Amino acid sequence: MWRGSGPPIASVPAASAEFRSPRGSNSTVRCIAFSSAGVAVQSSVSRASCGACGRRRGSWSDCRWRSPGHLIAGAWRSAGGCFCGIFAAARTSLGWPRSFGSTSSATRRSIAERASFGGGVGLSGQCRASGLAQIEAIIDRLAGLRVLVVGDLLLDEYRVGDVDRVSPEAPVPIVRVQRATSELGGAANVARGVVSLGARCELIGLVGDDAEGRTLTRLLEESGIPAAGVLEAPGRPTSHKLRVVARAQQMLRLDREEDSAIEPVLGERVRAAVASKLEACDLVILEDYDKGLFGEGLAEWIIELAHTHRVPVMADPKCDLARFRGAALVKPNLDEALAFVVGSPEHFQGRRALLEKLSFALDGAEVVLTRGRSGMSGLDEAGQAFDVPTRGQEVYDVQGAGDTSMAALASCRVAGASLVDACIVANAAAAVVVEKMGTAAVGQDELRARLPEALAVFEGEA
Repeated sequence: MWRGSGPPIASVPAASAEFRSPRGSNSTVRCIAFSSAGVAVQSSVSRASCGACGRRRGSWSDCRWRSPGHLIAGAWRSAGGCFCGIFAAARTSLGWPRSFGSTSSATRRSIAERASFGGGVGLSGQCRASGLAQIEAIIDRLAGLRVLVVGDLLLDEYRVGDVDRVSPEAPVPIVRVQRATSELGGAANVARGVVSLGARCELIGLVGDDAEGRTLTRLLEESGIPAAGVLEAPGRPTSHKLRVVARAQQMLRLDREEDSAIEPVLGERVRAAVASKLEACDLVILEDYDKGLFGEGLAEWIIELAHTHRVPVMADPKCDLARFRGAALVKPNLDEALAFVVGSPEHFQGRRALLEKLSFALDGAEVVLTRGRSGMSGLDEAGQAFDVPTRGQEVYDVQGAGDTSMAALASCRVAGASLVDACIVANAAAAVVVEKMGTAAVGQDELRARLPEALAVFEGEA
């Protein structure tokens, strides 16, 4: 009986639950105990149908990421079971809400205000950062990394100019355009971030048969990212955002996109592309901008395939975190996390509880919660929670900061950095990007120059 690999960061009442499949299986699973570090499971299952969802599951190869949730998931799925039954029993016995994502935005805002994570008490506890030399050694190792990014591709375009008068036709400013630029956005910008840090990257996503799609493909090739995995989607436009900027202020944004789920035939083409590239990679990053790519079970399929090949998956979700159960690491923002976990205000007891519940609901994944100017909070595979704050600084444009932080976080984590160190690097990378206009990438030299300050902020010395 396995009981988890690290001290729980908060104790919960012990509980046990027994449930039997109603669909013809004679197998019984008994959950021995629950804690934030994991669930101890005994099973004599040879092959079972899940009592909660009725699905029959095949073999599941253990992932190299040996978190409590992954150990349980590997053992249970390899026995032919389905993990949702265990979590259903756990939620019932612990009094957690059975249905996630039903909280109103007003409720989530009030909860966020209550939790503004403070009371002056940080979460870092025993979590310590490595020294500067050790973190720089991790950055050196990025050169040998092979990364596959799968996600929604965006083209970010800018029209930059000046305003000196108001239109006589309508009460709107007239922008005299002086410069037009096009940049990679979404998953394409994450791929650019990976490459700028020294790793090799393959990219899979969709574009339309239009000028924007051709521009995006050209920009990828100019950035050293192979475009072979960029598939043309008939009848769908390239997701495209046009921003009008004057005097360093965004005046207007025009979006052209299609966010309905992709057609099954197109989904099969995406799966074939993923299957052809995944085995040769060290890491898969899933970048969801809710543009329809992950709407037909693609994320779940990729995660299962990656487990078969023992390749860790790290996900940056947009709205439906449930798609990414089984990933090694998930990086939601605060609103996304609250929408997924909090059923009602009484179920929320602060940031630590939120991190625990997120990890539990995501099959034991490591969780990094992004909090804008407040930095990041994380829960690692040993059950340790921590904060990585940011320093107040001049911000010119936050566009692309999340993409850059995801590229740095995931790459450093799989290269051997602790989750704390990876978050410090991600914060430093994002701090460089927000000082630039437009979607930008950060190089190794810029990142190294910012690391001493990021470490000092984490240690409370700046």
